[in-house]
Amino acid sequence: MDKVPVTVVIPAFNSERFIGEAIESVILQTLPVSEIIVVDNNCTDNTRKIAEDLGATVIDQSKQGASAARNLGIMKAESDWIAFLDSDDFWEKHKIERQWQAIKRFPDSRFISCDFGLLIEPVREKISPKRTKEPECNDSNMLIVDGDLSYCPAYTNDLFKWILMMTSTTMFHRDVFAHVGAFDEALPLAQDLEFFQRALARFPVATVKLPLTFIRKHGENRSDDQEALMEMHIRVTEKMLESPKSYPPGSGEFFRERMKLTFLTNSEKLSTNTKKTGND
Repeated sequence: MDKVPVTVVIPAFNSERFIGEAIESVILQTLPVSEIIVVDNNCTDNTRKIAEDLGATVIDQSKQGASAARNLGIMKAESDWIAFLDSDDFWEKHKIERQWQAIKRFPDSRFISCDFGLLIEPVREKISPKRTKEPECNDSNMLIVDGDLSYCPAYTNDLFKWILMMTSTTMFHRDVFAHVGAFDEALPLAQDLEFFQRALARFPVATVKLPLTFIRKHGENRSDDQEALMEMHIRVTEKMLESPKSYPPGSGEFFRERMKLTFLTNSEKLSTNTKKTGND
């Protein structure tokens, strides 16, 4: 079977526990990719050996952080399309095939995503999300839905819950990086959110509304640090408010309101838990 012009970029830091399964999920795709690049972000374990034994190209990266690793992978990629996969996540076997169908159906898309599920360790419980309902405000100019495929020619924040995005769900044409730049290496967290918004401001996006990627939750995920994540979300929101033309209209205000709601919700949970503890 002919390979599609897709390079898979996998940042890795001491990832020997899961990277084998991540790479194997790429190898087992029903539509094979052209290239797998693992960016070794100063690993001190067996990550390199596992990756090389599975046939991946391993590139050393002296800088720390997933953004720097992804950016190096983008530079080294030889394909027109670049798909990202975190070293502790994995794909269902039809992921690339279904996303390639989305590209064929909507050929001017330059940003492709899919829905995702969670894999809870150590019990290996798979949790798939409920199908997100099509936005009530939809009209033919904002969102086209064709079975399990959707196409958005001009993104607005009304579609935030419809177009589900995690780094491991996404695939970009290299035109995107040429026009909007790369991942912000100054952001240790939430750099994917910031980059996605820049891309959505300029390019049509197609989405496969099926959970073709599984995000592994194993107790060591950096995103579990809610305080640090909130701090980075504040920084990203400030960037949007300072440079509104680089992001979809109203993004800064949209995410500022979301953060307020998150803060209020967390405060209410903390208050409830405190009261329960006091009553005990």
